[in-house]
Amino acid sequence: MLNRSILLIDDCIEIGALVRKALEPYALTQAFSMRDAEEKIKSGEFALVIIDIGLPDGNGIDFCQMLMSSERHKRTPKILLTAESQDSTKIYGLYCGADDYVVKPFSGPELKARVDARLRHLEDGHRISIAGLELDLESLKVCDVRFGRKDLDLTPTEFRILHLLVKNQRTALTREEIVRKIWINHEAHISSRGVDSHICRLRKKLPEDCVVIESVYTRGYCLKVISQLKAAA
Repeated sequence: MLNRSILLIDDCIEIGALVRKALEPYALTQAFSMRDAEEKIKSGEFALVIIDIGLPDGNGIDFCQMLMSSERHKRTPKILLTAESQDSTKIYGLYCGADDYVVKPFSGPELKARVDARLRHLEDGHRISIAGLELDLESLKVCDVRFGRKDLDLTPTEFRILHLLVKNQRTALTREEIVRKIWINHEAHISSRGVDSHICRLRKKLPEDCVVIESVYTRGYCLKVISQLKAAA
């Protein structure tokens, strides 16, 4: 059965009540500090984590980075829910591994929609299917399932790039956006040429009759499904 448990890390009881009501029927567990959250994560499995930045014993962004460094939790969706509204803080939070950023006071329906969107890819046992390809979010493998299960033998970085393009299908992503999402460690210096090299190798491994990674002039890259391109021709 698909895990629908969510961990909220926030020291405010009132915020916990608002989030619990907004996210029904999800099962919500609230941790009131980073130490409390660490104990709860050790003893339970959570499909998504919502993190306040200003915690009694530390910075929630640091906790987000800690989750990103964990093999067990790095693919768990993370949403920052905080009163910090500065653009610089938002950008830094996303850069450090958060998948989304919601500012307090928040709209309950909007928070629910954002959580639903982040969990949507888990509906089929941690797998995404697109144009005859199957992405396994647990093993980081991609298979062509049209004729058996041919492993495309992607590297972890190639998998993450493809996954990012699939999640943003029909939207052109800049090289800077790809770097920000794929190379989480802010000490890593990946150039535009480096992104282009990874895309080039990924293109060679993708079946030409399934999907194509298009170059968008002055923008970046966009994933298109071949059947959609044929229908539009």
